[in-house]
Amino acid sequence: MNPITVTLTKIRTKRRILNLGVLLVFILMLIGGYFLVFKGGPSWRVAQVFPEKKVEEELPEVVITPPEKIEVPVQSKIYEEVAQPGEGITHLARKVLKEYLQEKGGGLNLTPEHKIYIEDYLQKKTGDYWLQVGQKLTFSEELIKEAIEKAQTLSEEQLQNLSQYAKLVPELNY
Repeated sequence: MNPITVTLTKIRTKRRILNLGVLLVFILMLIGGYFLVFKGGPSWRVAQVFPEKKVEEELPEVVITPPEKIEVPVQSKIYEEVAQPGEGITHLARKVLKEYLQEKGGGLNLTPEHKIYIEDYLQKKTGDYWLQVGQKLTFSEELIKEAIEKAQTLSEEQLQNLSQYAKLVPELNY
């Protein structure tokens, strides 16, 4: 038999190559795992590893019934007035009230006291600020109707109190 002689340097070299190979394989496995997990990897591989399962779910039946009658909201008329020199919100409310009553005021039997209350109501709902000449103000028909309804609920005592102001505005006798 021939004795096998191995030198120490050959063993060290083989060990280094082996260690380097193991380290290289480990690094490649880490990189491959990273791309497979975090980047999705090639789709054909993922599909083979995790085949899709088709699961049919039963969805609840939804029945939609149209409404019997669709009510379209009727847009009310908008009354618009432009401020002239020396006019404020109350003056424009007075003009708007006069226009409204000429169009639809038959049978309301509004006294000058009622009209004072209505124009004051419109002014308070619109705001308290100075107007510029040429500034436009709008009043909705709903607001005017609301003011008329409130005015018609005034007591005799309240109407008597308003009479002192109605005397100051003779143009309310229309």
